[in-house]
Amino acid sequence: RAVDRASRRESPMHLRPMRSFWSACLGAGLLMLATGSRATGPAHPDLLDRRLAAGEVLIQPAGDATAPGQGYRLLYAVEVPIAVFWRFKTDFDNAWVLTNKFIADHRLVLREDRRAVTEARYATRPEAVFRWETLLDPERYRLDFRLLNPEDCGQRFNYGSIQLSPLGAGTKVVHTAFFDFTGALFWYHYPWAGGMREFLEYTARWEQATAARWKAYYADPPAPP
Repeated sequence: RAVDRASRRESPMHLRPMRSFWSACLGAGLLMLATGSRATGPAHPDLLDRRLAAGEVLIQPAGDATAPGQGYRLLYAVEVPIAVFWRFKTDFDNAWVLTNKFIADHRLVLREDRRAVTEARYATRPEAVFRWETLLDPERYRLDFRLLNPEDCGQRFNYGSIQLSPLGAGTKVVHTAFFDFTGALFWYHYPWAGGMREFLEYTARWEQATAARWKAYYADPPAPP
């Protein structure tokens, strides 16, 4: 559909010390939490789904502990049906993304059938432009993302995936990310405000609330011109 870019923009959830450290933290997604504020390990699938359906936001380690960098798996549920949430999640040219307090600016650079390129500036490092590529797999309700210019953003790498699946009448989100930058280990384990857990919990709660507000719109979006 026709879009007024002055009023619409977006990105997947993507994410670091000193200015470079804290802003680098913001990228891995924008998109992608803590149990209240605690990390948690693997759980029985049925129990895990019940916890997510009850409103918990969970974060688990991801990847090989011997591999470079850090990895997490962020899990939460959204009270929006999966087909509707997929439209919300893959609208890369919207205005509501700027209601996230960590995002200073965002624009869609390129949108193809199953690929999008976006650029974002984050509040803690507005001079750096984070360029993200996202690949869409609608049959599997999956997004794969990577930072195209990590060196420009003070990072070594930043990539991951977002997997959606039905959970009752809503949607389960599994956001997995891997990243590395100077200070990543410190940020990953820092338990107070400014650390990874606080950032991820805010981001997940923000997305839950934002998706709920836009649920009716994406349930019946305007037809393309």
